[in-house]
This record gives sequence, structure tokens and C-alpha cells, in this order.
Amino acid sequence: MRNKNQQWLGSFTGGIMKVFLVFFISLFMQIKYAESLTVDEPEDNLNKIRNTYLTSKKRVLDTELKERQILSTLYDLNQKMKKMSRKRDILTNQMLKANGNAKSTAKEIALLEEKIKNQRKILSKRLRAIYKLSNSGVLPVIFSSRSSHDLDKVMKYLKAYSESDYKIISSYQKNLAELTKKRKVLAREVKALVGYKKNLEQQETELEDKQKTKSQILSKLSLQKKVELGKLKTVRKITNNIVKFNKTLSVEELLDDSFFAVKGSLNPPVSGSLKKTYGIIQNEEFRYKLSHKGHFYQARPQDDVRVVHKGIVSFVGLVQGYGNVVIVEHGDHYYKIYKKLKKINTNIGKSLETGDVIAKVGSDSTEFGTGMYFEIRHFSDSIDPKNWLVADNHQSD
Repeated sequence: MRNKNQQWLGSFTGGIMKVFLVFFISLFMQIKYAESLTVDEPEDNLNKIRNTYLTSKKRVLDTELKERQILSTLYDLNQKMKKMSRKRDILTNQMLKANGNAKSTAKEIALLEEKIKNQRKILSKRLRAIYKLSNSGVLPVIFSSRSSHDLDKVMKYLKAYSESDYKIISSYQKNLAELTKKRKVLAREVKALVGYKKNLEQQETELEDKQKTKSQILSKLSLQKKVELGKLKTVRKITNNIVKFNKTLSVEELLDDSFFAVKGSLNPPVSGSLKKTYGIIQNEEFRYKLSHKGHFYQARPQDDVRVVHKGIVSFVGLVQGYGNVVIVEHGDHYYKIYKKLKKINTNIGKSLETGDVIAKVGSDSTEFGTGMYFEIRHFSDSIDPKNWLVADNHQSD
């Protein structure tokens, strides 16, 4: 199984090396492509530029869809890793227990062997004494007793002597049987210990392989996306140069202004201070933690709330816990969610341009004061707005 994993990982690594090679060749071709576009003939290259842009954009979207599909695979992988980790803990405990049992049994065996050794010495002395007793004419002594009283004394002595020897012999036999039993137990415990160690090593190897696989899958997807985004940036830069020499054209006419292409250049939705960023809210007094999946801006009542990028309104309404909400779709499965609003002046299906006013600030938060809440989502997943917005004038505490 391990050999199969190594072969699979080897082929996977080879695939990643190919992607790296494609990436560097792509960058080289982009540079050559940019050099080939001279300002003397910009309009002749417009169709070529647009086709390149649309192709790269489609590849970015395809990569994102693959990411979504692989996320379920990674989730299953994570669950398997958790189970393997728990199994490893159980095996570790079993191994420690077996190791302790083996040591304890070994000590008991050592004590029994020492006891048996001493009993052998005693029995050896007893046998020699009996032999000497038989040679000294014990029987004549018994039958030559002058009275029944003397005979009784001699018989009692011999009986006590023989009972003592019988007890020693019985104890010796019992200890021998116990020693044999303990040695069998020790053999089983050592065998179990070896098995636990082997299983533990196998679990650790499989866990390490799965962690490597997970990391490589994510790295490959990230690299593919980076390659295509690099192409998009190059095409956009070339398009900007063309527009400079032809005032009748605009970038928006040549290229659709995709949301992911404006990452890092968006303005906040409201004028005010950023009170709470994306992350975890932790209350020390009541000892609870809540997931905070967006930005909370502290602003004055009645301040304008503006859309950060052009799009189409897909939802307007009241959501319990969030007040009045507006959701704007920007294409490519990207959404902006504006919460805690009042005096909404837009409706579902309306097309909006960057900076259009959609509502007023109208919510009082017991924790953050008056302001509004802003989220970015891709598909159904929340995204940290920090990576999409220009730096705010006021950072949160």
C-alpha cells in the first residue's frame, strides 16, 4: 500500500513540476506577447486581446469550480485524518498498556524464578537428609522403642517432618505451573506490543502521506489560478496602454470588469471607522466565542451606504438578527452583503454602478455602536474583506 502511495505521490509531484514549467513558459510568452503589441497598430490586436482575456477568465472560473469540487474531497480527507489520528491515539495507549503489562509480568517471572531457585535448594537439602535418615536405621529405632509413648513421639516427629516436606514440594510444583503460565502471558503481551508498534508506524505513515496529498492538491490549484490571474493582469495592462492612444475606447468596453480583477482596489461601503474585522468575537465576561464573517463599520446615523463594485441586486429584505439587508451579485459567484441598513432605495434586479447609494446607516449595535455590517461571499463561503478593500483610515481595536 505504501509503495502505491509513493508511486501516486511521485506522479503527483511530476504533475506539479509540469505546472511550474507551464507557469514560467507562460510568463515568458506574456512578455513576448506584450512586446509584440506596438502602439502603431492597437486596434488590430483588440480581438486577440479580448479572446486571450476571456480564455484566461474562463480558466480562472473553471479552477474555482474545481476548488469547490475538491473541497468536498479535502473534507473527506480531513475526516479520515481525524479518524486515523484518533486510532493512532488508541494504538499508542494500547501499546503503552501492553508495554507496562509486559514489564510487570517480567518482574513476576523474575520473582518466581528466584523463589523456585530457593525452593530447589531447600528440597535438595531435605532429600539428602531423608537419604541419610534411611541409612541410619530409622526403622530399627522405631521398632525398638521401649514403650508406646516413645513410639508415638517418634511417629509424630516423622509425620511433621514429612508434612513440611510435602508443603514445600506442593509449593514448588505450584510455582513451576505459575511460571509456565506467566511465560505464556509474557509471550502474548510481547507479540501484542510488536503488533501495536507496527500498526502505529503504519498509521503515522498513512497520515503523513495524506497530509502531503492535501498540501499538494491545494498547491497545484493555487498555482494554476496564479498563472491565469497573471495572464489577466498582463492583458489588462496592455489594454490600458491601448486606451491611452485611442480615447474613443475604454477598458470596460474591451474587457468586462470582473470582480476578481479588482481585488485590493475597492473602497469601503461607508465613511467611518472599521470597528470590527473578520475573525472571532470573544467575550471574556460570559466566556463565549462567535464567528464574525465580515467588517463592522462604525458610522453616523443617516450616512450613505454605497456599493463597492458594480452588480445586480439579488435580495432586499429583513433578515432576523441582521435588520434590513441588501445583497448585490457581481457575477462569477461573488456576492456583497450589506446589513443593518435603513431607508433602502434600491430593489431586486436593479443594475448598480460602483459608488451608487443603496441605503442609509441605521442600526445600533450594543457591542459596536451605530454602523453597518459588510460581507463578501464567494459561492456560499465568506471571504475576509481585508484582501479586497483598500486600506481603511481607521483600524479596529
